[in-house]
Amino acid sequence: MAFLKLGVLTGSYSIKFYGWMAFISFAVGLPVGAFSFWWAAKGRFTIDSMAFAFSFYEIGRLTAFGYVATLVLLVKLGTLRGITRPLAAVGQMAFSNYILTSVVCTTIFEGYGLSLFGKLQRYQLYGVVLLVWLVILGVSPVWLRRFRFGPLEWIWRSLTYWKKQPFRI
Repeated sequence: MAFLKLGVLTGSYSIKFYGWMAFISFAVGLPVGAFSFWWAAKGRFTIDSMAFAFSFYEIGRLTAFGYVATLVLLVKLGTLRGITRPLAAVGQMAFSNYILTSVVCTTIFEGYGLSLFGKLQRYQLYGVVLLVWLVILGVSPVWLRRFRFGPLEWIWRSLTYWKKQPFRI
């Protein structure tokens, strides 16, 4: 929340700032995280070795800031423009996409559908994730070319304002 309020997550700072943020975060976090893992593995993941290794955990988490800085930097440079537009559409239809994902996944995994719960290997589950992502990344931008909101967002807004909201563009 602090990064959001300070404008770090919105790209308000210079490219140089994000470059340094990524560099420092990775320069500190990666070696500490690697050492922590090495120590735990060296000690065969015993309670004592894990306790010592875990004492460095929070410092190793600094890599998260490096990932944040890298993503914001890539967005600022326009490198991810091809994916940010479809992702923005998915975000505008978050409620509808959440329910669509639930319907698709329960149809795949539950008894009223394909009953695949507990039957797929981990690598096969990645295929399901990819399928769901391709569907929502494909459908959302197409939907929003014709309509102002996702269907559930439209219902929610209409109920919130107690007035039927405009639906078509």
